[in-house]
Order: sequence, then C-alpha cells, then structure tokens
Amino acid sequence: MISRRQLLIHAALLGVAGALPLRLAAAPGDARLLVVILRGGMDSLGVLVPHADDRYHDLRRELAGGAPGLLELDATFALHNALGPLQPLWRSGELLLLPACATPYRERSHFDAQDVLENGGDKAHGLDSGWLNRTLGALPGAHAMALGASMPLLLRGPARAGSWSPSTLPGVDEDFLQRVMAMYQEDTLLAGTLDDAGPMGGMEGGRGPQAFVALCRQAAHFMTGEARLGSLDLNGWDTHVNQNRRLATQLELLAKGLLAFREDMGAHWRNTAVLVVTEFGRTARGNGSGGTDHGTASLAMLLGGGLKGGRWLGDWPGLARLYQDRDLPPANDLRGLIHAVLEQHLGLPDALIAERILPGSRALGGLGRLFA
Repeated sequence: MISRRQLLIHAALLGVAGALPLRLAAAPGDARLLVVILRGGMDSLGVLVPHADDRYHDLRRELAGGAPGLLELDATFALHNALGPLQPLWRSGELLLLPACATPYRERSHFDAQDVLENGGDKAHGLDSGWLNRTLGALPGAHAMALGASMPLLLRGPARAGSWSPSTLPGVDEDFLQRVMAMYQEDTLLAGTLDDAGPMGGMEGGRGPQAFVALCRQAAHFMTGEARLGSLDLNGWDTHVNQNRRLATQLELLAKGLLAFREDMGAHWRNTAVLVVTEFGRTARGNGSGGTDHGTASLAMLLGGGLKGGRWLGDWPGLARLYQDRDLPPANDLRGLIHAVLEQHLGLPDALIAERILPGSRALGGLGRLFA
C-alpha cells in the first residue's frame, strides 16, 4: 500500500503540487539551513580573485595593487587573505564557492535587487512572500528564526516564523558612513578622522563589529533547538570608497561569525548548511574613489559539515568580455544553487521547488552531489 508521504511526493513530481498545501511536503527531519545576506553588493572580484587572469590586473590596477596577499585555491582562483580562517574548511570539504552568479535581476538598485534575492522570483515585487518562508511552509512542523532588527522579506509570508533582535539600539549603518565619507573625501582632516573610525560593524540591531558574531552565536542557539531554518544579515558591502580596507574588515568579520556559528552548532554541524549570498556584484573596474560601483554577478558561498566541498562550482566566464562593458558576466543562476540546496539538503521535491518555492527555477546543471 502506498503511504501518504509517497502519494504526496509523487503528486508533486507529477506537477500538481500547486493544488496541495505547502506543509504537506516531506523532508529529512534533522537538516538545517541558515541564510546569510550580505547587504550592499559584495565585490566578488576582490574576494575570489582570478589571479592568473591578466585582464583582472589590467581592470583593477590600483585596487589590485593595494590589496593584501592572496591565498591560492587552485590555478584559477585565490581567496582574499581576510578569509584565511575559512581556508581549513576549504581543505576539509566544508566550503563550496559559486562565482559569477546572479539572480534574474539585471538593474542596479539595492532595494529591487534585494527584493528579487529574497522573494525568489524573476522580478522585483513580483511575489509578496520570501522563498525561505515558502520553504518553511513545505517542512511539516518546522520552525524558523530571523535574527536582526526586523523580519526580512526572505522569511515573511503565510508560514509563521519567529524573530529575535538584540536589546541595544542600532549602531551607525556602514553604508551611511561610506556616503558621508564620499561627501567629505576632499576634506583631508575630516576624511582622515572618518577613515580612522573604520567600519561600525554594519549590523542593524547591535553595536560594534562583534554584533554580527553575537548574532551568529544566537542563530546557533536557536538552530541547535527547534529552529531548522534561520536568516541574518551583514550590512556594509556597498564599497564605493576605500574598498581595500573596508572589504578586508568585512571579510574578517564574516569569517569570525561563520566560524562562531560552526563551533556552536556542535554535532548539528554535520547536518547544517549555510548559504551566504548578496544582491549583486560590483564593477570590474575601480571608480576613482578607491572603490567600485554597483554591478551584476557576484559570489555565493555554501558551507556545511556534510558538504562535498573544497571546490568551486558552475561556469567561469572570464573577464575578456564584460557584461555591458563594465561588470563580471552572470554565468550561473543563483536560484539554481538555492534550488539544489533545497532539493539535496532539505529533501524537497524538484517539481515543488520549481512551482511553489522558486517559481520557474531549476537546479544548476553540472553540480552533481553537493552533500555527502
């Protein structure tokens, strides 16, 4: 006799999942997923550097020359040295990288780009719920927590998700500080004072650079309990000015937070995946202010104790032909990576993901098994 679980999965695979409540899908009970959004648009070319590409050095010039040393991963890429603490995860197979990836969005508005990233569709404001909320609705009895000052679109929707934020008042937002610096960069005294102040940590709902690390530890607290899904943000990636210094500080903070989460997850780390994404990348060329401007393709990171990692995924388009003569070309669909994680890690049916969670998506080709 066919079980109720088998019946529902077969129904989804036959394309009738739209007629079924999302909460009826089945998934392994112990898998956990944390989504970290790097808000502002991370410069992937400064993080995962195509060190053997002469075109990179031609395009970056001053930025490349002023950047710190690199950690070579293979003949194609090297990692920014501020992510050195993550290199052991690369070696142990706990880190995967997807370069040159993007959502379907092709403009350069932070607000619209983040909306597409979080709603999981193919356009801004096309859906009023987040793809992680719809994932929550597909996991019977699952709980989710958003950590930060407000509930992100990513987890808003009909499925009930919890939220938690620190009790302290918000600190100064990193993007705001950068805009002030840009306004006064000709004022030697004030610009130097602001530069010495450094990043403020870029976390809403906390103060100082340790706020993000504290949120990561709090996420682990919830996710070693009932929560199987979680989300948190790290702001401050809109590096229009003084990018080399600020990017190094942001990456150091990101690495500390991710390692703190990994440590606190303990035995649960084996069944946990962390997806690190950003709304878009940045221009291939510097902008004359020691920074870069809004671009298109960027980098996604996937971490976890059960990964088959230590490699980068997808296609690498190179830098010979830029998108619109300014950006790293979008060669890989970010939604395709998310699709594969939901299918392989959380056990959701491919057809259900493509119809209800990430409409119109499909798992990125050529990935193979992401998880052991």
